[in-house]
Parts: sequence; C-alpha cells; structure tokens
Amino acid sequence: MNPSFTYRFLKSYCSLGLRFYYQQWQVKGKEKIPTQGPLIFIANHQNAFIDAILMTCSGSRNPYYLTRAGVFNKPWAAKLLSILHLKPIYRFRDGFGTLKNNDIILQDCVDLMKKDEVILLFPEANHNEPWSMRNFQKGFARLALMFNSQHPDVPLRIVPFGIHYTEHHGFNARVLLNIGDSLSVNSIIAKAETEREKLDLLVEEAYKAIKSLALDLKPESEYLERKQHLISNREYHSDMIKQFDADCKVAAQYPEKSDVKKPNTVLSILLLPIQLYVYLSHGLQYWWIKALIKNKIKDPQFISSVKFALGVFTTPVYYGLISLLFYLITKDSKLTFLFLASLPLSLLTYTKLKRN
Repeated sequence: MNPSFTYRFLKSYCSLGLRFYYQQWQVKGKEKIPTQGPLIFIANHQNAFIDAILMTCSGSRNPYYLTRAGVFNKPWAAKLLSILHLKPIYRFRDGFGTLKNNDIILQDCVDLMKKDEVILLFPEANHNEPWSMRNFQKGFARLALMFNSQHPDVPLRIVPFGIHYTEHHGFNARVLLNIGDSLSVNSIIAKAETEREKLDLLVEEAYKAIKSLALDLKPESEYLERKQHLISNREYHSDMIKQFDADCKVAAQYPEKSDVKKPNTVLSILLLPIQLYVYLSHGLQYWWIKALIKNKIKDPQFISSVKFALGVFTTPVYYGLISLLFYLITKDSKLTFLFLASLPLSLLTYTKLKRN
C-alpha cells in the first residue's frame, strides 16, 4: 500500500528538518530493517512524538502509529491524522465504554500488517525523559499474537530501536538511532505453550533487545547522581556510535571518575563568526519559540518535539519575512537572494561543523 502524497511529503520535509534541528542525527543498523513483510517497530520512549518522527525518517518503511484517542475528537483532526497514519488507542480516562473500540483498532492493525505494513509502538506506553528504561506493557505483544493467530503462516518480525540523545531538550543536540536485529515472533513463541507464556516471552525478549541498544541508568533511586556522573565525566566523540559506547562505559564506572576528552577548543574559536551570524539571523525566531514553549508547554518531555514542529513549519515563513525586510532596507534583489540563501546554509554549516 503506497502512502499518500501528504505522508510522503511530510516524511521528506521532516527528514530535512531533522538535519537542521539536530547537530547530528546518526542511524546505526538501517540495513537490519526488512524491506518487505509485516513489522512491528518498538523503541524506548524519552521525547514525545519526535521519537516516532526519528524512527520513521531513519528508514524506507512507512509505519502506522497508535496514539491517544483524545486528539481525534474533532472531525477535521481525525481526517488529517488518518492521512498521517495515526490511529486512536483508548484508555480508561477516555471512558470505560470506549475501551471496546481498541479491539476494532487492533484488528485494523492486523489487517494492515497482512498487507505488509508496519505498526510503530512504544512498549513503555508513555514518554519519560530520563536515560533509563521502564517496564514494558504488553500491548505490542498482544498485537503480535493476534496477528499470529489469524495468519500463522505469515512471518511477523519485531524491529527494536534504541534512541540515544546526548541532551533531551536542546536545539542542536545529537541523537543516535540504534537499530538491532529483528526478532521473529514465531521463533520466540515456539518455546511457550500457554498464551500467558507467549506474552511474557515476547515482552522479555523485546526488553532485552532494546536494553542492549539504549542507555539505562539504574537503580532509579540513584538516577540523579548517576546522571550527574555521566554529564561530568562524559567523553566527547564526533561519531555518535562511539559516543553511545563511551556513555555506557562512563555510566558503568559510577561512582569512579574518568579522564574526559574535551571538545576541540581551536575549532570552537574558529566557529565563533558563523555562530554569531546564526544567532543574529535566527535569534528572533528562536526566542519567540522559546517564549511560546515556556508559556504553553507544561510537560518537559514535549519541549524538544514542539521546538522541532514549530521550527520546521515556521522557518519558511520566517525566512520569507526577514528576507522581505532585508530587501526593503537594501533595495537590492541580488543581495537579498544571497542573504536568503545564507540563512539555511549558515545554520547547516554551523550544526555540522560544531560536532567535530
């Protein structure tokens, strides 16, 4: 089933936006995503809807998503979200009577997977900022068993993603999408006899897969101390795969300190002119977004996601307005065109050079 033009356009546009928003967006293991057949994508969940955007834009498959039913209340919203491959999932807070609708949604997901589509789920069931994993809920496992019971001869695989941010909220942070080997549902449940055992095995194997791909600071009672230890002793690496390995190593050394590899100071000085130009040319938009988020966003885990969404969809308008103002001042069309071209180029140059 080919996705709509709107879906394909937004996926391409968001992929471009991610390269500007993040100093570095790196994907490890893209080749491990099967190009055909039904799949379930799962991942640790630290940063609201931008986690799903990163997972979607890191491969060629075009997943469908399950999200809270409350956002579907308005007819226009329901139609738009349907085009974007979002489907509602109902919770107790939506009313006990609405829970029966989940059976319809799950059957819809099974029918989509029968057509070789992909369903994206977060087993932790909610987002949470810390570099630590929470217990998995069984929704994805129930969906997998539901598909298997109806189509036992169709191989279903679960693809685990580990998402690792160097910093959760900030623009110009770095992120790694760490993709593991896909899990065969048939192979896992073959070891079990009862439905309960099958569910438990799927959850156990999925948790182990993602735990090996993500940073997990435990125990929870020591989280703040372990987080500070990681930040204070972090070794800087320009490659995000090496950065992830180094972060895991530092975390495992708690409470011992390690020798810290500092960023390139000379390069930082050389980047100052570009940094100044970027701040001057983009400062108004940046402070407007920052003020809006401060006043409107109460959940810290939505900060990065909302920053990205506002940045992606307001930047073309901002560039147009500031270029118009530049032309009204200079009355020079060629100079204005050069100024307009310099805006994205300076931002992209700064974000990419800074990581070195």
